[in-house]
Amino acid sequence: MAKGQRTAGTQHEDGGRKGKGATFALRLPLLTAAVVLTLTSSGLADRWELPFRDLMLSWAPKRPPRHTVAVVVDEASLARFGRFPWPRERLAEVAAAIAAAGARGLVVDLLLVEPDPGDALLATSLKHLPTVLAAAPHEQHHTWIFPAPSLASAGTLAHATYDADHDGVVRTISATKQLGTRALPALSLAAAALVTPQPLPVGKALRPDFLNRAQDIATLSVADLLAKGELQTGLTQRVVFLGATAAGLGDRVTTPTSRPGNPDPGVLVQAAITECILHRGLLYRLPPWLAAAVSALAVFGLEEARRSGSLSLWQALSVAVLLPVLAGAAALFFLRIETPLLTWDLTLATFMGFSGLRWARRIETVLEEASSTADGAVTEPFRTPEARIAQLLELAKTATQLEHERKVQSRLLAHELKTPLAGLAGLGQVLAAYELSAEERQRVAQLLATEATRLSQLVDTLLQLENLSLRPFPPDAPTIDLAALVSERVELAAARWTRPLILSAPGPVPVKGLASLLAQVVDNLLSNAHKFSPPGIPVWVRVFASQHGKATVEVEDRGPGVPPEERDAVFKRFFRGKSAGENPGLGLGLSVVREVVTWHGGEASVGEAPEGGSVFRISLPLATG
Repeated sequence: MAKGQRTAGTQHEDGGRKGKGATFALRLPLLTAAVVLTLTSSGLADRWELPFRDLMLSWAPKRPPRHTVAVVVDEASLARFGRFPWPRERLAEVAAAIAAAGARGLVVDLLLVEPDPGDALLATSLKHLPTVLAAAPHEQHHTWIFPAPSLASAGTLAHATYDADHDGVVRTISATKQLGTRALPALSLAAAALVTPQPLPVGKALRPDFLNRAQDIATLSVADLLAKGELQTGLTQRVVFLGATAAGLGDRVTTPTSRPGNPDPGVLVQAAITECILHRGLLYRLPPWLAAAVSALAVFGLEEARRSGSLSLWQALSVAVLLPVLAGAAALFFLRIETPLLTWDLTLATFMGFSGLRWARRIETVLEEASSTADGAVTEPFRTPEARIAQLLELAKTATQLEHERKVQSRLLAHELKTPLAGLAGLGQVLAAYELSAEERQRVAQLLATEATRLSQLVDTLLQLENLSLRPFPPDAPTIDLAALVSERVELAAARWTRPLILSAPGPVPVKGLASLLAQVVDNLLSNAHKFSPPGIPVWVRVFASQHGKATVEVEDRGPGVPPEERDAVFKRFFRGKSAGENPGLGLGLSVVREVVTWHGGEASVGEAPEGGSVFRISLPLATG
């Protein structure tokens, strides 16, 4: 009887182990799926997936261009016809020569914004063949920079912008881009439509494979095109891109197939993307949820094969390493589908190895025991495997939002840096190309100094914010009188401005902090109020200690105010609200305010003033003892 009992007990224990093994086998695919979903949906995997994908594409045979050619403003053209921009009559001559050569269409990748006496002649030349004209976004005003009015009707308008990834490489273009009430197609899409009319994929991101490389696009110098007696037959039935490749002219773009350290001229990149569209060389990303599901199925299948004895542990590991690479390469080259093959490879190999180790089961047992109470109830946050997966999904959502904000800030930063850099390049070209009088040279030098100062201020502010986030608030920070500090900053501002500043600071308000940083906070609030207030209208400044142990500074203006939906966003980096209008600024002043105040343990907010306008308010802990 005892023996029978031992046998029954042994069977029960075996069943329990099998049940736990089955549970472990189900949890492992779910955990794998959660990891893959987190990495792919948040964009974190792009840091290694995109460069590896570029490397794989570099091994593929390149496609020769068949539909496009570029007529370019190069160094030889500048040497013959003088500095750019040229009179529109010269461009009209170029357009007429392209039409006479039998081109299928013309894409003008030049911003012809300023009106010119020769616009009528150029518009007439452009109407001799189908034409696409480039437009550019004015990000600060959320509107388009169109060609001169007399030219805008001579062709189809399209945007000539790119979407750079975190590493500065352009792998994506927006099929359409909308600013204000006007949406424009991508320049390359409009160019491809000159060869093969096709529906416009509104709002979608296009991912060319760039197997048509920019450096393979045939180019023809404007100087050669206009050379007397030279017949240009290479333009016949081609879409001709007219743009600039000379140093200092036009934009430069890095693509997955660019030569290392040598960005390609933007006009050639536009032509290459057009070739990719016409050759059906567009890539499609596997959705994150599908990538997660595929990884879960792969782990489940391998684990079942290993448990049934069909595969040994090492065979399962080998398949886990090779399968994602082979499947990802086949999907990329034959189906034009981008898969997270490195992420698959790492997660599958890791979890398959994890499942085969004896101590992995012990970890699972310890986790289960640690998450249970004495009476057997399971505590949060490990109530069920589903609860764990839900938590991981929530982490993935948070990571996705953070990555999206980082990408937005990176694009805004690139835009803010591009403006002063372009100004410096243009002014340097003026100094090099012209014989200027002493007065003109002095004026250009002052403009150079202004742009350099703006760039320096931007970089200094960003460095200050980054350094602030990397160091803790010192516990031995000195105690300062916030009322005295504000009074000093108000007095200095009143000496610079003619605007009345009305200060109310009835007594000392002690806080712990760094005076230099808090002075910058006050200066930024005063500058913001001064910038947006009507001329001659006072700005009110109040400093007081509240009954809740807070030191408060309020700056009140009679400006346009901040709409409720923007009152949190105005403290974000590079944000400029609807009321910013034509007022200059980088969108960093208020972000400095919030980040410095938060570092001091306080809060920053904005509300509506009783008589109209805004009240910006900061609160800091009062110093005690």
